[in-house]
Amino acid sequence: MSDKRLTLRLTEYWDNLRGQAVLPQWDRFDTKEFADIWKQCCGWRIEAGEGNTIIFTYDHVGDSVKEAINNDLWGRKFTTSSRVLPGAPLTRNIVGAGLAEQMYASDFKGFPVAGIIKKIDRVINKLVPLIDEGRFENPERKTVRYRSCLMPFGSAEGKVERIVLGLSWKIY
Repeated sequence: MSDKRLTLRLTEYWDNLRGQAVLPQWDRFDTKEFADIWKQCCGWRIEAGEGNTIIFTYDHVGDSVKEAINNDLWGRKFTTSSRVLPGAPLTRNIVGAGLAEQMYASDFKGFPVAGIIKKIDRVINKLVPLIDEGRFENPERKTVRYRSCLMPFGSAEGKVERIVLGLSWKIY
């Protein structure tokens, strides 16, 4: 992959890995393909919990992300109260706007490039990557431009088992 843009590289990889399947399978995921940008990513493992809940566990938090949010989220869990039958594909409003907003505010401390987390349900429902980009002014009054992508991984049948978030930003 010759393009250095994080979002393009990750979404192209996602699409190539998916092939003709509904979702790319996590067991085929190989971070060596983009080791240089893996430090700008984080990810969640998604599992069924007790009482039809869904448990999201941070299973990767790249060094650049840790530094930007001053927090290592590895192993942190959050649980939804969704009504999903074991083995069934995830359905609408798995995380919910309130929980996603809380996660964004507490885990990422409002780090603007991570605002895409508030759209996590959209990625789970549509089974396609989502890209967000924009700019903001940081506390030092410098412009920060960013790109981010959120990508679902899972089974060929469309059950989301992992989500990867890629974040890139530059201060001007």
